Amino acid sequence: MLQWAMAIPFALVALVGWGVGDVFITIASRKIGNGLTTFWWLTFNLILSLLYLPFAPPITNWGMVALALVMGLVGVVSVLWYFRALEIGNASLVGTIAGSFAMITVPLSVILFGEQLVPQQIVGIILILFGLVMATLKKEAIKEIKTGKVFSDPGVGLALVVMLIWGVYWTLIRIPVETLGWYWAGIPTYFYFMLLPIIGVVKGNLLQPLRKKGALPTLIIATLLTLWGNYSFNIGITYGYSSLVAPVAGASPVLFVILSRFVFRDKLTTQQKVGIVATLSGIILIAFSSSS
Repeated sequence: MLQWAMAIPFALVALVGWGVGDVFITIASRKIGNGLTTFWWLTFNLILSLLYLPFAPPITNWGMVALALVMGLVGVVSVLWYFRALEIGNASLVGTIAGSFAMITVPLSVILFGEQLVPQQIVGIILILFGLVMATLKKEAIKEIKTGKVFSDPGVGLALVVMLIWGVYWTLIRIPVETLGWYWAGIPTYFYFMLLPIIGVVKGNLLQPLRKKGALPTLIIATLLTLWGNYSFNIGITYGYSSLVAPVAGASPVLFVILSRFVFRDKLTTQQKVGIVATLSGIILIAFSSSS
């Protein structure tokens, strides 16, 4: 009971941070592109994170810092792809698919860390899988497999890859979190902002896009909300199971989909609506069974 009481509030904070923050991420990506959005998102995340540095505990295991750096690089790649998917695809659909990472995190946490999977979570995972198929594949999928045009939206393929990466990432992050704490396990990711101009992901005048109307405040709000969500997740798993925190935090697409329908006016086919409802139902079922 104490575990639930400590972990769930942070999971709910992550839910709100990610759900609302992704709306602003989508707006920023469509204003200045996914590369520049990622660059400035990482930069602002690092600046805000460094404000906590005087209060952070000392580093006790540099090997775990190295692991966090490797995981951070993988995380940055997934963020680039996610922002790209939001830029080119249906925001409601992309957010739902990527946010279904709990379908991966829950069983992996059971296998790797011996956490317990209850029957309701299994049903939730099946619902999510069904929903993903319905939401992402065209009716003509079988006929079009050879053409490579199976997916119903241009952002779906990237969103599926992101979901898989996040599922693994948010499972394994428990390893450095348990040794280093929530802060040092998370902050290495944000140092990769320096890498993006070097590898050519972003080019030209990095300040120019910020002069676009509304770009800077949108990025700052997106950073505050998603950083809030990321660290809240790390704090949550210091108190409770990943299989408890991930499904609750992973229900952020429920909030994101509701908001994006008003903000972006995304149109969905009946099949996609059924898929999204099934997916969100699975996430909610997992979250409910985890907190009961």
